[in-house]
Amino acid sequence: MEQEVEVLENIQEIKLIGRKIGPYNEGEDARLRPWEASILEEKGLVEPIDDFSLAGIRKLVMREEKEKSLNDIPTYFYTAASFRIRKLKQEGEGDKAGKMREAIRSLVSLRVQKLLRMAVSSVVPDDIPPEEAFLINRISQDLEVWRRRLERLFDENSQKEVDTHEGRIRGSIQGIIGNSADIQR
Repeated sequence: MEQEVEVLENIQEIKLIGRKIGPYNEGEDARLRPWEASILEEKGLVEPIDDFSLAGIRKLVMREEKEKSLNDIPTYFYTAASFRIRKLKQEGEGDKAGKMREAIRSLVSLRVQKLLRMAVSSVVPDDIPPEEAFLINRISQDLEVWRRRLERLFDENSQKEVDTHEGRIRGSIQGIIGNSADIQR
């Protein structure tokens, strides 16, 4: 998962935590891990190609609202956005960071609805962010467990299972409300 950046100044080979970065020439595009891009951006050496500003995220929200299908966002979107929010807070721009979080929440709400439809249909694109892939996988697993339980319910021995389950529920309810016939009093 790498983020695309534009190199603003020539960068000689750099060693960051056991990894070599560069060399890069001014004006070229480079692919870096989001945390590397954040460090180099802080130094004024690169700038993200994707717009992770508040206005940029609001544009993503508007685009997501207009389309029925899931729009493409970079696979590193959530990671890069979290670095951006953290940076805003460090710079004392908590209000701007809060507005950005709200815009991301709106985007997530819109995308979750579409992701749920994808999980049910089992049609999942390969290039979604890993956070969204995790959600779809988790929902798909839960749906499969639910479907298997439902199938067992329709099996020959299902009546016995239903009777047992119903008996437990009735016992639990009776334990809560007692022997009172009218629970609304």
